[in-house]
Amino acid sequence: MTLRTVLHAFIVAGGLVIIGLTPADAVESIQELKSACEKGSASACASLGRMYMEGKVASQDDAQSVKFSRKACLGRNMVGCTNLGRMYELGRGVEKDHFQGVKLYHQACEGGEPMGCNNLGFMYQNGDAVDPDMTQARELFRKSCDGGIALGCNQLGVIYLRGIGVRKDTTESLEYYRKACNLGDTESCVDASWLKKGKLY
Repeated sequence: MTLRTVLHAFIVAGGLVIIGLTPADAVESIQELKSACEKGSASACASLGRMYMEGKVASQDDAQSVKFSRKACLGRNMVGCTNLGRMYELGRGVEKDHFQGVKLYHQACEGGEPMGCNNLGFMYQNGDAVDPDMTQARELFRKSCDGGIALGCNQLGVIYLRGIGVRKDTTESLEYYRKACNLGDTESCVDASWLKKGKLY
């Protein structure tokens, strides 16, 4: 069995989780969020940014996602900063700008948002707009893992299993795969099982 490639992603948590809404309810909820956002609720702005980004409840609209994510970030909502950073990294709704993405991820991570740390970790690992630095990447993944981000835990599992910037350590790798598994990453559960049997490489 081979390791899967883990890619960082948009954070799926925001100020609001909306499940099972009818189209009419969804429109009403969006209007309520817009009203709250206009009145200064940064978490409502972040939720709108996420909804427009994902296109699950609202129609996917990158420009609207950028607009509301930026407003959330300006309101010191670190989820908004993280999502805005991702939009800059990918060039969705804005011109691609890895430097701006790094800046926003730094802001989010320093503000306590673990997904911001996770995404910044990948920037340091890949050398995107920063000098490659596996020590820095590893610490950022550890912050994201400690903050409950399964992707960060999984990536630490990959790093220790492959010996990326560190000595190979299957015990350490297994610990992080188990952490990711406990956080709901089912593929990490499989990886942990295979690693325990000595069949993951």
